[in-house]
Amino acid sequence: MTHRRKVRPPTTAPLGLVASLRPCCRAELQEKFEQLPKGETPTPSAVLRCLDGAAPAESSQAAKPKKAGGAAPVADLFSKEVVLLKELDMKAFTAGMREEKWKLRKEQIDKVIAIADKSTMLAEGDYGDIISELKRSLQDSNMSIVAAAVRALGLLGRGLRKGFSMHMPALLPVFLDKYRDKNRGVLAAVDGALDNMHMRCYIITEMLDSLAEAAACKVPAARTKAFAYMERTYAGTQHPYSAAFALSAGC
Repeated sequence: MTHRRKVRPPTTAPLGLVASLRPCCRAELQEKFEQLPKGETPTPSAVLRCLDGAAPAESSQAAKPKKAGGAAPVADLFSKEVVLLKELDMKAFTAGMREEKWKLRKEQIDKVIAIADKSTMLAEGDYGDIISELKRSLQDSNMSIVAAAVRALGLLGRGLRKGFSMHMPALLPVFLDKYRDKNRGVLAAVDGALDNMHMRCYIITEMLDSLAEAAACKVPAARTKAFAYMERTYAGTQHPYSAAFALSAGC
């Protein structure tokens, strides 16, 4: 009699499994990734036991690339970690954010963006002052400042991951409320930030209350943008029994 182990859906993406590997194993895995054919969609040669009963064609669909908003790429783990707190002059940043001229304030935010955009992995540390300044800039009257602050927060969320998750319950409603804005730069920045953050520092199912409020917004354009975000996010989120998630579950 064959006994099959019951597999339950994991609560996290398989990134933790790869991160726990020894450096030599991660280097070997990276070499295997680089040897894969470029531009071709991998097709599974067999179906995992936890996927037993699914047709090969169905299981292969899970391997196809998704739109922005899906699980955080495993390639993120091979990005060189950037120590933003050492590269950024905090005294100059704090002083610059107090300037009356908006261009001077934006220069400081752009510095954060330039550093954070170097890698998808940021070193841990105390980012409280930076995040507080960026949150305050979300209420600025200048739309260029708002768009830059949104983008900077999105990159910090992408790089800090769990270290940024504590800010999401308060930050996501503010981002979704920005969908009321008519400024294209702000709207594009919000889309990019939410896509960068999802599956890295928060999961959409943890923010259903905020999404429900956005879906009930009286501004038609804001509702449309909110639904578009939910659509591409759910479409890009892997099924819990997909091959990648099953791997992290030890299937």
